[in-house]
Amino acid sequence: MNLLDQQIIRYCLTKIREALKKKSLTYSHVAQLLDTSEVTVKRIMHDDNIKFERLIKLCNIADIAIDVLLNEAVNRPAEHQYFTPAQDHAFAKSEQLLHYFSLLAFEKKPIEEIALQYKLTPAMTHTYLRALEGLELITLLPENKVQFNFTFPIGFSPDSLVLKNQLKQVIIDTTQAIVTEQDKHAFMIVKPLQLPYSMHEKMLDELVNVVDKYAELSEKYQHKDIENMRQVLIVDNKIPEKSPIALAPILDL
Repeated sequence: MNLLDQQIIRYCLTKIREALKKKSLTYSHVAQLLDTSEVTVKRIMHDDNIKFERLIKLCNIADIAIDVLLNEAVNRPAEHQYFTPAQDHAFAKSEQLLHYFSLLAFEKKPIEEIALQYKLTPAMTHTYLRALEGLELITLLPENKVQFNFTFPIGFSPDSLVLKNQLKQVIIDTTQAIVTEQDKHAFMIVKPLQLPYSMHEKMLDELVNVVDKYAELSEKYQHKDIENMRQVLIVDNKIPEKSPIALAPILDL
């Protein structure tokens, strides 16, 4: 099944779960109607590889027309999903949890491989997985498998705590590298500007377009050498008003 199929199935299952919730039908009720176990229902309700026959049965239970649902899933506009405030807060609080999630979701590493690489005990692995399940990002399945409860792409919203923390650290690291001359190629240009608003906005648009252009080239010509990886930081802020300097009394000369 390709990624498009997975996104379509996930969309359909999400709509089915929402419809079941509105009808106050629990997994236990669905299990009785399908003549199967509640554990099985929990698994298939998040199964990208669900059989089409089962999808039809779930639609019937949820009182959804399968043809209408599939048409809606195929023709819906592409959406970029954001982490919820609770998920963002949890990742901002624990860099380790974010890293574990990134390995699992974005790098597609198996649970066993992550445990082996980072020397995690079964208890540690279970702690990470339960935390992600508590955030409703995954569903734990039998045989140490997980089902993702979101649609790719997913990322942080503009007001994300994680992004703010990362940006703060980038500014600190960049300033430190320039001031201490740790990086001979690092530089910073600080220019006080007094421009009309429209011209100021035009300047920012041009800067962003240039950076975006080279960011696309960077993705196309990815370097294997980590030393070639650099970052560009554009900062625009209002110059803060300073209190006038008192010339009397004279303190240090």
